[in-house]
Amino acid sequence: MTTIPQVSQAMQQVLTSAAEAADAKLHYTRRADQAKFSASTLVQTLVLGVLAHPDATVEQLSQSAARVGVDVTAQAIDQRFTLATAALLQEVLSASMQHLIASDGVAIPILQRFTGVRIHDSTTIVLPDALAELWAGCGGSTAEHTASALKCGVQLDLLTGALSGLDLTDGRASDHRLGVQHANLPKGSRSRPTWASTI
Repeated sequence: MTTIPQVSQAMQQVLTSAAEAADAKLHYTRRADQAKFSASTLVQTLVLGVLAHPDATVEQLSQSAARVGVDVTAQAIDQRFTLATAALLQEVLSASMQHLIASDGVAIPILQRFTGVRIHDSTTIVLPDALAELWAGCGGSTAEHTASALKCGVQLDLLTGALSGLDLTDGRASDHRLGVQHANLPKGSRSRPTWASTI
């Protein structure tokens, strides 16, 4: 059984150590001696701020920064929304997959016959057209708001509730191209795709 302290420890690892490791890999913080944010305080500001307010304004995010000990203006937050920050957050997201958060096995007899029951799902998130070179969209009947999209594919184990796979790719990519669809499964497992959705 996963406990609150275990979840807290995993979150702390992702939002601090993983953020600093991503910083070292990407050389995100150019002049650490002069930077208001470290990689970890920036990641904490953005992740915790958006968890608290999914449609957070830059003013709300500056308040989130204050909670982690960084006194910055809303404008300073706005200036952090760059491709470099997106790359940093993607590295941290990838690192988060190393922390398996699961619960006790389910008591549904038909599922207990297997060592794992994996389901796949995907969501397509429409992005600003300016990101089309990074994440290609599907196009559409209108010239705007169709050029860029991100497809997020996940794999869940129904026996434990654990997130066991994650893919980020172009919105136009077929679900069949997602790595989670082709990942090797433990012996005795069963896999089933589910329907995709769009945000």
